[in-house]
Amino acid sequence: MADLYLDSDVSVRVAPLLRAAGHDAVTAAEQGRRRATDDEQLLAATQQGRTVVSHNRKDFVLLHDAWRRWSSAYGLALPPHPGILILDQLGDHAVADAVTRFVTADSVAPLANSLYWWRASGGWRHQLPDRRWVPYPGR
Repeated sequence: MADLYLDSDVSVRVAPLLRAAGHDAVTAAEQGRRRATDDEQLLAATQQGRTVVSHNRKDFVLLHDAWRRWSSAYGLALPPHPGILILDQLGDHAVADAVTRFVTADSVAPLANSLYWWRASGGWRHQLPDRRWVPYPGR
């Protein structure tokens, strides 16, 4: 099962649903980071080896891109982040179900330094290094 970090914009009611499915899920609020910035959330998740779960596509797309580019462009020794899962704003059960289906699939995707976006209307999408979004097969 997955180690997950729920960003402050994800309902705290999602964490118990994920735990019931066998995941080790923590929330920003539980960690005293409810008001932390998105970059602080990503750093905390990375330090803990947890995949970020968020609804904030705009900011986490930028952070993911910066993380990948800065480490190579400036020779920074950044560890790979443990992955980012962005989901449309839906009900708590729909979010928990989508995350669980993704991380427990037979052909689970490599999460490290990767960004995935779940759209209610189109399933999972993966962002390529050139910033294009492509459908993620099997999800």
